[in-house]
Amino acid sequence: MDDIKQCLIDAGFTPIEVSTYLSILADGPVSAGKVAKTTGNYRANTYQAIERLKAKGFVSETQGKSSKMFIASSPDHILEESKLKQKALENAVAQMKLMRSTSIMTTQMRMIEGVNGWRNLLNEFLVIGKERVVYGVPNNAVELMGDFFDQYHKKRAKQKLKLWHLFNHDAKARIETTNRLPYTKSRYLPKELDQPVSTSVCGSLVALTVYQGKTVQTIVIDNAAIADAYRQYFEFLWKNAKC
Repeated sequence: MDDIKQCLIDAGFTPIEVSTYLSILADGPVSAGKVAKTTGNYRANTYQAIERLKAKGFVSETQGKSSKMFIASSPDHILEESKLKQKALENAVAQMKLMRSTSIMTTQMRMIEGVNGWRNLLNEFLVIGKERVVYGVPNNAVELMGDFFDQYHKKRAKQKLKLWHLFNHDAKARIETTNRLPYTKSRYLPKELDQPVSTSVCGSLVALTVYQGKTVQTIVIDNAAIADAYRQYFEFLWKNAKC
């Protein structure tokens, strides 16, 4: 029952709407007074919740012998409503992407704070849909990202996007794992070429990431010429890296 309640809350119900709807669903046709008694909510709050549920089309009313009685609509209506909301959200996101594209043209650099921001950027690389090169990957980067990398690499493999990895000397043990991944090539740098900053290049984006303990900071530069220059440097490092 707790799972059902949480799903309804996630679908946009308030807690009192959840208890009200479930009470009507189980006992309807039922009076507002009985719903208030069953749920333990104040009668006035119950009436307000019923009115909101009626407005959303989840509850209807009928006239009983002495008072109004309320009936819950099929739970299928909740699913249909969620689909409509999802469609509206997708349209809104599409419009926001157009707005963001305009801002990117005038903003060539941005700062991303934290692990979640770095995860979002990795997903952005998937949207770009081009191969990525990355060098200067320290050992603790994998620990900070946790299970995220597993899902990320599955998505990347599904898109057949290549990833070229150059690990720092202290992370060379990761090579055996990453080279088993589809569309992935990994090597490690000699100790004297270890990089203090992890650099990712994908399309016209260059992401410079600093790992300090559990803190992650990333500077993202959007410039095709700069990205090409970093790729050339990566190619030099790749030739001097070890398998």
